[in-house]
Amino acid sequence: MIENSSDFEEKEVETKENQQEESPQSLIPKMQLSEDEVRKIFNAKCDDFGIFATNQLFDRFLQNQVRKSFSKIFEMNSCSLGPKAASAVAKVVFAHPHIKLLSINGNSIGNKGVLQIAELIYRSHTLISVDVSSNSIGDSGAKAVFMAMKSNKTIVSLSIGSSTGVSRNSLGSSSAAELSSLLKENHVLSDLDINMCEITQDTISTIATGLKFNHTLQVLNLGNNNICSKGCRKLLHAIMNSQITTLNISNNHIKDDTAPIFVQYFTKNDKIRSLNIAGNHFTKVFTKAIAQTFADCSQITDLNMSHNPLGSQGIDEFGVAIANNHYLQNLNISMCQIDSINFQSFCNKLEKNSSILNLNLSHNPIGDQGAVMLCNVIKKHPTLVDIDLELCEITDVGGDQLIPCFEVSQTIQRVSVKNNLVRNGKILVDVTQNNPRLIYFNIEYNDIDFKYYNQTNKNIQSNYNHWRGKRKEKLKNQVNKTSDVEFSLYATRDNIVNERNEIVSHHSTIEELKVKCDELKITKEASLKDLGEKLEFVTKEASQQMERIHDIRQEMDFRKEEFEKDIEMLQHKKSVELDNFRRDTSALSGLESRIADTRQKVYSDMQELNNRVIGARQKYQDAVQLMIEAWQAARQAAAKNQPEKPENESQKRKKSSRRKKMSNAETNPDSNRTEGSK
Repeated sequence: MIENSSDFEEKEVETKENQQEESPQSLIPKMQLSEDEVRKIFNAKCDDFGIFATNQLFDRFLQNQVRKSFSKIFEMNSCSLGPKAASAVAKVVFAHPHIKLLSINGNSIGNKGVLQIAELIYRSHTLISVDVSSNSIGDSGAKAVFMAMKSNKTIVSLSIGSSTGVSRNSLGSSSAAELSSLLKENHVLSDLDINMCEITQDTISTIATGLKFNHTLQVLNLGNNNICSKGCRKLLHAIMNSQITTLNISNNHIKDDTAPIFVQYFTKNDKIRSLNIAGNHFTKVFTKAIAQTFADCSQITDLNMSHNPLGSQGIDEFGVAIANNHYLQNLNISMCQIDSINFQSFCNKLEKNSSILNLNLSHNPIGDQGAVMLCNVIKKHPTLVDIDLELCEITDVGGDQLIPCFEVSQTIQRVSVKNNLVRNGKILVDVTQNNPRLIYFNIEYNDIDFKYYNQTNKNIQSNYNHWRGKRKEKLKNQVNKTSDVEFSLYATRDNIVNERNEIVSHHSTIEELKVKCDELKITKEASLKDLGEKLEFVTKEASQQMERIHDIRQEMDFRKEEFEKDIEMLQHKKSVELDNFRRDTSALSGLESRIADTRQKVYSDMQELNNRVIGARQKYQDAVQLMIEAWQAARQAAAKNQPEKPENESQKRKKSSRRKKMSNAETNPDSNRTEGSK
């Protein structure tokens, strides 16, 4: 693929750094590691390989390491580290919590050494990325790493694959099962590289089981394995609803029979943005099957189909997708056996595209005819920035028509016609001189005159310097803008620290509340149980009371009916009694008149009787007077004729009694009359 401008800048900086030779002693202060820590790693490395550790060897090792700051990244790639050195590295990294990334790929730590790295992963709470690829790690070592990862909550990127066949890592059935478990339980890991790990269609089936339940993984590299079509189907079915945005399944012996599952995947999954299916066995059958679905549904921006036997017809079939898809930006179809047959149809469809930035057509025998067919694409395409035509069998016949198009293009910046048969150097000089947008033009390995070759490169360098100056000015303006917000950045950092402290406080409060919540839950359950029992009891009592009330109501209704009957009888009796009362009242009225008459008669009789009593009383008084007088006369006569005899006591009392009676009769004549009337 063509290098971009940022690559140029990095290479230039590296060249300048290499030119400045500095002694290890002057560079040591830049390192965050102490010399003693570096020496421990070096001594362990020597022990691994049975080498005597000399000061000269250490100075050489130190000189290779002092250019690294180790401030956040611990990087000792391809340093011939063994198991003991891995143990020393793990201890050093654990002692420096500021280190966030650990990269020791291309060494030979093996299963024994990776156990120490697994222990570091288990204990560390600061690492966010670990790279142990190409370290001769086997099934048991990989299993240990995956087990440790299940407990880690910070690492988001794990590389345990291989970059070359040397010191290749290998995953077996047990590590695949552990990886499946990891993918189910870990909700932090987002980038997983298991490239070139001897994964087969059987082990990928085990891994796919875990992928089906994972919703955090975003980058998955499964390239250079042997999953085949069967494994590919299981994989795509498992990640149908995943969050994966970048998927690499290149060089896995996958064939056209997987086209239906790809169609289904493009239809259902809207997260995938980068797909690498290079180096498989896809043909025109595959591209024809997926083209329409890719055009309608896919949001992929980066597609690599290189090293597949697509042919011109195959890429033409895929042209439908290129013409109608507005998301695709990077398309790599190098080494796809594309020639000039049907290539014109593909170019016509490519003209309709409005999104592609980078197009790699290298290592395809399109020849001069194909170069001429590309002319309109180069002139008219609205977004194309980078095109690679290396080793495409282009001569001056096609080049004289194609190369001037780069002068007309308003977007092209980087071009490669390396390893072709172009000879006309003058046209290259004119194009690179007249189009200052061209900042990269690779014309190596063409039969071009040295004068034109040199002038072309000078023009490109001048264009690049001009572009770089503009970019620097733009960057300076951006830097000035960033300096304006530096103060707010520091304030924001302080706020973040304060918020973190508050978060810690809130976490402790949450833990306390959780404990209280658990206690309240227990109390609640007990209360609910008690209330349930009480409710059951109350319900039972209420049911009984309702039955009693029902019985009482029935009884009251019965008594009410009886009372109503009694009231009815009483009302009847009342009416009868009222009739009798009226009759009695009428009779009493007659009786009262008779009583009044009787009273009048009695009164008259009493008057008459009173008059008679008064008369009788007068007569009595007269008789009494006569008797008194007669008695007095008789007494006087007796007194004269008889001498007085002494009276005994009884006679005296009798005489006294008679005198009193007579005295009373004289004193109360009315009472005597009353008694007499009675």
